[in-house]
Amino acid sequence: MVNLKIDNQDIEIQEGATILEAAKKLGIKIPTLCYNDALSPYGACRLCTVEVETNGRKRMVASCLYPVREGIKVSTNGDRVIKARKIIIELLLARSPDVKVLQDLAKEYGIEKPRFSLKKEDCILCGMCVRVCTERLGIGAIGFEGRGTTRKIGIPFGLEESDVCVGCGACTYVCPTGAIQMETKALSKFRQSFGINERKCRYMMMGVVDYKLCPNNYECWRCDIDQRMEETFGTHPALAVKKTAEKEPIKVEEFLIEPDLFYSAGHTWVKRINGRLRIGLDDFARRLIGSIDDIKVKNINDEIKRGEDVWQLICGRRQAAMHAPIEGKVIDTNIDILDNPKIISASPYRIGWIYTLEPYNLEEDMKKLLFGIKAKRYLIEHSNKLHQRLSSIGVTITDGGQIASALHQRLSDKEWQELINEFF
Repeated sequence: MVNLKIDNQDIEIQEGATILEAAKKLGIKIPTLCYNDALSPYGACRLCTVEVETNGRKRMVASCLYPVREGIKVSTNGDRVIKARKIIIELLLARSPDVKVLQDLAKEYGIEKPRFSLKKEDCILCGMCVRVCTERLGIGAIGFEGRGTTRKIGIPFGLEESDVCVGCGACTYVCPTGAIQMETKALSKFRQSFGINERKCRYMMMGVVDYKLCPNNYECWRCDIDQRMEETFGTHPALAVKKTAEKEPIKVEEFLIEPDLFYSAGHTWVKRINGRLRIGLDDFARRLIGSIDDIKVKNINDEIKRGEDVWQLICGRRQAAMHAPIEGKVIDTNIDILDNPKIISASPYRIGWIYTLEPYNLEEDMKKLLFGIKAKRYLIEHSNKLHQRLSSIGVTITDGGQIASALHQRLSDKEWQELINEFF
């Protein structure tokens, strides 16, 4: 358990919780637009910014991402916090002046009109729709495109229409600004895709129910089941019920692995998606490397070979190169991690993925990866080796349990490089 103060109120909360979760427990309201309890935190809107004091040093952090720490003092409504929050609201309102939720926030904080040039966007790029589709449904029908001023929500790979969308409406439900609306042409696509006896209910395609055919030609507003679902869960079913095919992460020693992923000996993971492969780093690598400050990646259309350096992680003044688990061509890079590399540390298996690849030797390369019990055994072996090495130089707790944080700061240059060479 961790003890801290929020607005001069003492609270004890489980280690690993965020400041936002601790504030909610105290009944302290912190505004958010990109946060939902059922989704991984993302920190896009920054409205939840608070001031944290540690050993006399103060700094501004996103409370939805920042973990609680022993003895810290948090201010959620100080002058500095309110000033920062008002600027954030002004920027959002300038982007989307016609969005009611932003108009209400502006009124609450005494903002009459933004000082910045106005746009006419409905989407504030909070990423809620992307995360609910990827994390809760495992589909990924939509995603981010572009960077900087060209950033927008779109269909992956530049397609005009998604061929994997199940029309569940979860993206519409979580959108805080009303920028996403279900269109009749999306429903028409379903009607054309299935025969009259093959029209699976959207809740079946979401994994909420085992079997149900749609008798209403996908006109969900006519369905009493649809109404009953909302009344039962009190929210969209995608947020209340995990997809039946989704499996919980498994804890092996002190590390987590996703049971449906394939793993390499160099601590990267691989996931098959419609003939393509998505890759990232595993929890072992995340824990060993620590907080990631920057990442150097390949360019789109670059070819990679198995065993060659595929990306380079930067932690302070230290670097760690990791090797490609398979051969192929880079067809997509997760632009979110380029803008905020700490997402990799926060969610290495989900929103912290790094590349999507077009594989060259799919079946052959997949045979060389670890899966299931083999992946677990390998992780246990490496966990033991890591503890033996770190214990010899005094960077684990006395019982040899948890890996100490910020290893890149505790080890000499030689010790760090030897560690990276041995495990990656």
